[in-house]
Amino acid sequence: MYRMIDPPVAWSVADSFEQTAATIAALMSRIHPLLPEGDHLQLVDRSVAWWAATAADLKQRIAALEPLPRPVVGPEWIQGPPRPDDVESPAEAAAFFAALSSRHALELAERFPEQVGPLDGAPVALRYAANHLLAVRHLEDLELRRRALAATRNARYGSTPNDPWDGFLSARPSVDLQLVDLDARIVDAERWAEGHRQFLLFDPSGDGAIIEVIGELELSRHVAVVIPGVGNDLTNYEQGLRPRATDFYLGANRPDVAIIAWLGYDTPDNLLAATNRHPVDAAASLSDFLAGLDASVRHNLHTSVIGHSYGSLVTGEAMRVGARADEVVFIGSAGVGVDHVSELALPAGTQVWVGSAASDPIRLARDLECLELAPICFPSSDRLFFGLDPTDPAFGAITFAVDAAPIRDAHASYFEPGSLSLRNLTSIVLGQNHRVIKSGRQTDLVSE
Repeated sequence: MYRMIDPPVAWSVADSFEQTAATIAALMSRIHPLLPEGDHLQLVDRSVAWWAATAADLKQRIAALEPLPRPVVGPEWIQGPPRPDDVESPAEAAAFFAALSSRHALELAERFPEQVGPLDGAPVALRYAANHLLAVRHLEDLELRRRALAATRNARYGSTPNDPWDGFLSARPSVDLQLVDLDARIVDAERWAEGHRQFLLFDPSGDGAIIEVIGELELSRHVAVVIPGVGNDLTNYEQGLRPRATDFYLGANRPDVAIIAWLGYDTPDNLLAATNRHPVDAAASLSDFLAGLDASVRHNLHTSVIGHSYGSLVTGEAMRVGARADEVVFIGSAGVGVDHVSELALPAGTQVWVGSAASDPIRLARDLECLELAPICFPSSDRLFFGLDPTDPAFGAITFAVDAAPIRDAHASYFEPGSLSLRNLTSIVLGQNHRVIKSGRQTDLVSE
């Protein structure tokens, strides 16, 4: 019988038996003095002895079949690779995979994509493969749900989708709306399931989370991580964050640059909702992600983290909890959680940049104390929702020039192709600080 059980499983079972015996014994030691002697107590004692003896016997028999005293965690381990919550740091995850052969590591990614896909520190190629499987599964699930809903619709109403009586059937429009919604989601899912997409995270649950690399990360020297703000989720990713990141990548036009669209957190629905939420989890996730890049990419990277809008608060909080980057950039910010760059506790070599269009309505997001009916500090105060306006010289960052834009477009204009702000961002990402046009300068970029 024992030869039919996977040794790691048997070890786990034996440990459970042993723990059960210890738990019962500990419990009985507390209640034993409260009960009179009797057959029932002897029965419990025999039960404890049985659990312990069975555990010892099982381990002895498995040891005779398995030369190792205990199986080493690896591709044969029944629980698969470590989960994000099982490791203390991305470096630990990187060490786990470094001990495996390429074939075994790929097998793990294929068998346990839910564990490998989001695991910071796991090899980049494995995360791409795992998240591709998750994206394909998501597409298949949506298509299955659509077929089931369409079949239910036709069976319930006994008519074709073009039936002229549609308008008289009260329940039917709601079903049709569900089908329209599924069709839109399937269009996006088909894009995500394409083989060339490179995801370091793909989680369609809830509002969704997605981290995508545009460019060749493992060949790049310069990497920019773009953190979006409120209102971003999986439903508008293909129309919002991804095109901006793609424009950024195309603007750089260099093979040694990669742009990472980091929608790795649940963004608030709007800025007012954001005032009631502190981005603790988002900051921790971003910090782990950046540490994972250092652990999984085997060459030195010049890393820039660019926080847009509420994403600048997430970026600032991540830096406060230990995240590291060569360049930290805040654009269109309503505050970053601190009033001076020194509070970010960054290494001496890290440069902090900030850019904000004069017409960006985010600059009206003043401290709530300044929005009373009889304001005492608006509009002279430079305190925004989440701290001092980072464009204020007192904040201590370098302010770079940004194009003027109509107020309706200003907040989303920073990655506009050909814009001054995008060219400045590109220079920052490339480490070409001498080419960045500071705020107030009107001269164009000089050619190298």
